[in-house]
Amino acid sequence: FRLVRRERDGEEPVSSAPIPTVGGSPLEDVCRNLLAGSPGAAAGAAASGCLILPFSPHPEDPAEPWLMVLQAHAGQPFSGEEVPHLQEVMRSLSVALTLRASSSSLRERMKELTCLYGIALLKEEPAMSVEEILGGIVALLPPAWLHPGDAWAELVLDGRTHRAGREGEPVGEPLSAPVRVRGTVR
Repeated sequence: FRLVRRERDGEEPVSSAPIPTVGGSPLEDVCRNLLAGSPGAAAGAAASGCLILPFSPHPEDPAEPWLMVLQAHAGQPFSGEEVPHLQEVMRSLSVALTLRASSSSLRERMKELTCLYGIALLKEEPAMSVEEILGGIVALLPPAWLHPGDAWAELVLDGRTHRAGREGEPVGEPLSAPVRVRGTVR
């Protein structure tokens, strides 16, 4: 079985199989009570061979815990040796997920800063024409997005268009802003 907590109002939790009963309560109720901070809910689960371990996969939102639910074979309780080992596995999983999220955020920030640095270098190049600088700026934009292979950039200034990135017809919602030069939209 798999429980999924939905964020949007009106959506009910989903399970891929009937929700089992743990310690006299449906597992969904036990998990909901644990997420609400009721530690007594875990006692009934542990007695029935179910181990519920909290962890946080989102370092930016540690207040949003997840629960890993492990069911012992044939409903037998977990041994005293297994529980600390499984808790350590969950701590390791939390650390791995935190590192992955941090690494991803760092990569995205590096792409943004590389783009800004490239624009600054173009602006300072004395031998380049305005058209070459604008074309260079547009070429730097798609690699700075989350999915560079799907991104495209287009700059239209004074009737001239500079475009870079994904080929073909643009898909999705565009982000746009007017180009202002000395307070005048161009």
